[in-house]
Amino acid sequence: MVIAEKPSVARDLARVLGAGGKRTGWFEGEDLRVSWCIGHVAQLEEPAFYKPEWKRWSPGVLPMVPDAFAICPRKGIADHVAILKSLLKDPAVRTVVNACDAGREGELIFRWLMELANCKKPVSRLWISSLTDESIRDGWARLKPARDYDRLADAARCRAEADWLVGMNATRALTCAARTVGGADVFSVGRVQTPTLAMIVARDLEIERFVPQDFWQVHATMAAEKGEWKAVYVADLAAPGERGESPDVAPRGERIATAAAAQAIARAAADQPARVTVADRKRTVEQPPLLYDLTSLQRRANQRYGLSAPKTLEIAQALYERHKLITYPRTDARYLTPDQVPGLPALVAGLRPVVPYRATCEALLAAPIAPGKRVVNAAEVGDHHAILPTGKTPHGDRLTPDEKRV
Repeated sequence: MVIAEKPSVARDLARVLGAGGKRTGWFEGEDLRVSWCIGHVAQLEEPAFYKPEWKRWSPGVLPMVPDAFAICPRKGIADHVAILKSLLKDPAVRTVVNACDAGREGELIFRWLMELANCKKPVSRLWISSLTDESIRDGWARLKPARDYDRLADAARCRAEADWLVGMNATRALTCAARTVGGADVFSVGRVQTPTLAMIVARDLEIERFVPQDFWQVHATMAAEKGEWKAVYVADLAAPGERGESPDVAPRGERIATAAAAQAIARAAADQPARVTVADRKRTVEQPPLLYDLTSLQRRANQRYGLSAPKTLEIAQALYERHKLITYPRTDARYLTPDQVPGLPALVAGLRPVVPYRATCEALLAAPIAPGKRVVNAAEVGDHHAILPTGKTPHGDRLTPDEKRV
């Protein structure tokens, strides 16, 4: 019995593994059934489940800390949960394969389903970062023991239970406090939501309180035998720069406080000979950029194309699940492991038929591809490596404009 996280993934697994028979809620093949969750099929119980008095929104019952957390089916999917339970309890099913997404949440989705079904059958783990046919077959040939991921499951439970403790207690505490002064709304507090919102508010307040100050600069055109160049007057070479990532912000040393002072400098320098007193030339080495994780991909897509973070994630998920063009996108790693290096030429070769990439791909394939420690570092790879192409050749007519951009 194979359990995937989504119906679309279950269809791919069933097709590759030979489970072509379509049933209500699952696919069936010879000695094999493939079904799916619909995201999380379970959730933590509400406070009143643990103690009746916790149903009241009162400061007197806080903090609410259950002795042990319990789960219940998520609303709206009872029929499919019943199918999953029936399949898992079927005596014909001897072993179960966890094929949910290879990550912390995928592990929790599957473990909670097994708890709901009270299923104690042996479990193996299908852990793959790509949904290409080759990756599925390779992962199926190397199924891993479920116990190898017990710590990952523990981390997922801790995340869910921490969200419950902070959300349930802090939301009620703040809402009750607001009601003492006439408030009528519910004030939602979240373990991640509230600190993130605080950062946004703090930044907005900084912008709101910012008082712009005018300044002037003096620019001059310098001429010599070999040509002309532009120069800017610097009042204090030792003044710290403020340019940062924006080329529009002038360093402090180039700013002149008054128009009169700037005009005086310009008049004094006009048509005067200039002398070079110091000339420095140095060679710098620019490191190649790291590979993309989800956050850096979202940032880059926003900078270049104005795509929001949720939109980029949606596109990346489609490129992973539907088109099979990239590896698992929800990664926080920007590195590869050494064992992936031999397979890189095949990934590049898959992009060579795409006209805009052809020249670059051919140049890369003309010599051995040997990335250094800049991007190959097993210690920096957790559940998943950086986002990579899968080696499958993209077909432009099947992609939306935004999918092509990402």
